[in-house]
Amino acid sequence: MATKQSVGANAVKTTTKQARELGLTRQVSLSERGLVWGLLGLILSAAFALGLVLIAQGRFSSVHPDLWGTVIRGYTGYGELMGVMAVLFALLTFAFSLRKRALQERLKFLRGTMMAWLWVHVVAGVLTLVAATLHAGVGLMDYQVTTGKLLYWLLLWISVSGVVWRLVYKWIPRQAAPQVGNFSPAISSERAAKSELELEKIAAGRSEVLRQWKDWLLERPRTEAELQGAKAQFLASPEAPVFARLCELAASRDRSLARAKKQQAFISRLQGWRILHVPLSFLFMGLIVLHVLEAYDFGPKYLPRSIRSNTALPAAITGHHDPKDCGTCHQAIYDQWKHSMHAHALTSPLMIAQSNQVTRQELAGAKSPDPKRICVNCHAPITTELAQQELLPFPGGPRMNEGITCTVCHQFTGQSRIGGGAFTEVIIDHLDRGRVMYGRFSGAVGNTSHQSRVSPVLDKDPSVICQNCHDVNYDRSGDGQVQVGTDLVLQTTYQEYVEYRASGGQGTCTECHMPIVAGAARVAERSGLAQDSKAPPRVLRDHSFVGVDHPLDIPGAADPHRPMRQALLQRAATFVLDNIQFDKSRRRLSAQVEITNSGAGHTLPSGFAFARQMWIEFTVEDAATGAQVFSSGVLQKNTDDLCDAGTFDDLQSPIRTQMQGCTASDPQLVNFQKKLVDKAEVERDAQGFPLRNPRGELIPKAAKDATEQSIQRVAGNPITRRRPSDGQLLGSIPPDEGRRFSYNVTIPERSAKLRLKARLLFRNLPPYFVRDIAKNQPATEVPQLMPMLKNLDIVEMAVANGALELPVTDSDFREEAAPAP
Repeated sequence: MATKQSVGANAVKTTTKQARELGLTRQVSLSERGLVWGLLGLILSAAFALGLVLIAQGRFSSVHPDLWGTVIRGYTGYGELMGVMAVLFALLTFAFSLRKRALQERLKFLRGTMMAWLWVHVVAGVLTLVAATLHAGVGLMDYQVTTGKLLYWLLLWISVSGVVWRLVYKWIPRQAAPQVGNFSPAISSERAAKSELELEKIAAGRSEVLRQWKDWLLERPRTEAELQGAKAQFLASPEAPVFARLCELAASRDRSLARAKKQQAFISRLQGWRILHVPLSFLFMGLIVLHVLEAYDFGPKYLPRSIRSNTALPAAITGHHDPKDCGTCHQAIYDQWKHSMHAHALTSPLMIAQSNQVTRQELAGAKSPDPKRICVNCHAPITTELAQQELLPFPGGPRMNEGITCTVCHQFTGQSRIGGGAFTEVIIDHLDRGRVMYGRFSGAVGNTSHQSRVSPVLDKDPSVICQNCHDVNYDRSGDGQVQVGTDLVLQTTYQEYVEYRASGGQGTCTECHMPIVAGAARVAERSGLAQDSKAPPRVLRDHSFVGVDHPLDIPGAADPHRPMRQALLQRAATFVLDNIQFDKSRRRLSAQVEITNSGAGHTLPSGFAFARQMWIEFTVEDAATGAQVFSSGVLQKNTDDLCDAGTFDDLQSPIRTQMQGCTASDPQLVNFQKKLVDKAEVERDAQGFPLRNPRGELIPKAAKDATEQSIQRVAGNPITRRRPSDGQLLGSIPPDEGRRFSYNVTIPERSAKLRLKARLLFRNLPPYFVRDIAKNQPATEVPQLMPMLKNLDIVEMAVANGALELPVTDSDFREEAAPAP
């Protein structure tokens, strides 16, 4: 047996050698050897994997911690490199279909045999899968449905179908050769047709019986037994030889048809995977384009506003990120934000009413879009850019009426400008819409929701971003300079902060309004696959953005930020009651209250100071009877107005009629609220030269025919009030400066001991101000302000007590001023 096998092998070798010598076979070239291509593919795969290992070890983090850090995802530098390689290898696999015409006939330097190009196709396909796997990285391990995942699973199916197809090509021909010989059912069918035609020709002109048997033969393939039985019936017939010939032709025809059927079956097995492989390959190339457009945020950056304003579409198309989505991972931060005034910036009842009245009454004729949206551009830069109208609320439901959302700060990449937030080209035109979020930390943990980069704005001093919206002005003259007194200047908080820092102040905006959160912060995971690894401990800041405002539609006690707001206000000032003296001859008490701005990095009060009431409540009581001897700044209800002479005694002012709780003005009232007038001019000296304050700014004053307003007028300005009793200006107090105010009270004869009490109080809105805006609201506007007036909150910033025992006779005259027990 061994000898026969050896002889057979030698015979095969001899036959192969003879075939080569006769030119029937050829030498297989190096480019046609699968081992060579497989080794090349293995080397490239190993090189790609080595790159992944180096990335995971952080070897390239120093180049760029966000792009070349340890994150293994498609949006990193390494991920993008592998994505490019995957596309290039995918294109190379498609070159297989061009191997004959373009590459083999026209391009001489890329000619190759069918076998060589087949191996290129196979190895390039495997490398495409390897590069795509490394490109996606850990992004393959979560449950989110993305174009990238669809693309990857499609590629996997293509690869599987291609490999199976290749195995089938190796296996099916070996099965088919002994059964059908070749894969040409057309030839077999042609042979069957010829046999049938020959059969018809022979039967033509023969007897009716023979023609009937001919039809019987053609009805279906007959078994050998059936044929022998039929032939037996013709043994005595002179047509027996003819019938025998018909049987041979019928058998030949049936064999050809059977071969054609088998050949078609083998072809179906051979080409069946092609039906799956080729269409999927074309679908893959189309989906690559869609994936690249999505990965590079084509939708948010380039789709028209009409499409992006549809908040029902995913953020990958609109770029409109729902803060609730951010809250799925950053739950604590989201909970802080959702109760903040940033979150309520566009839905605050006062904002809606006041903004709409400014738009209708003052900016209706404005030609350029920015003045019409000078308020909403800051209050909601994202939705403002998408909305088609100026009046609030915007159509589209809650998603189109979100205020200062996460993306406003974490996708802003422009140059901050003092007071620039109200203008489109400052914030809206410099939002990097898409899935990149910018922050202060580099090397952020990879996650399923967004990419992370170090912010060019927040990197060094996050406070700089505040200047966009926390200075509010309008260059009315258009000369490129904004000057108090000649242009509309409603808020100078950030400029005040700049001056505070320039004078040696060490605090920042974030230290007060975004204090450090105690303990280490971690990202809350939706599942174990939401982020690539455990988030490192980081020192984060509170995103409540606590300030002095509160939502008017929420009662003060129900506002979860109320304790923080109170604490902020109570840290702002130092409050002292001293110099308590008594003039016996006139029975006149005098005392002084000093307020020092010791805790704010801007003036006190700041912001829209015409809508802020910081005042002194000063009372003197008879210690024996408890009877009130004197009061200034005392309110019976939180909805009562301060009886400020600047408003109450202005009989020409239409806003005065909205004051409640006053029968006369309070001449000794200390109220730091500025007065918003519709027409302003510059204060001048006797010679007509403009006067300037210690900061070098022009001093605005009300024009002769000016009246107080509750909405901003382009020609107006806030002006400083004066205290009637001594003519003292009640301007905001700069950082580290103080203001001292005297109170003079006539004491009744019967009083022997007095208790003095001074409180520094704060209210973010004056009631008459709210009432005046409310009376101009259309009945259809929602929400209506008047029912919410009761929610005004008064905060006690500081309190100081004193006592004075009055002299009874000259002999025991003594004077005492001490803190009350």
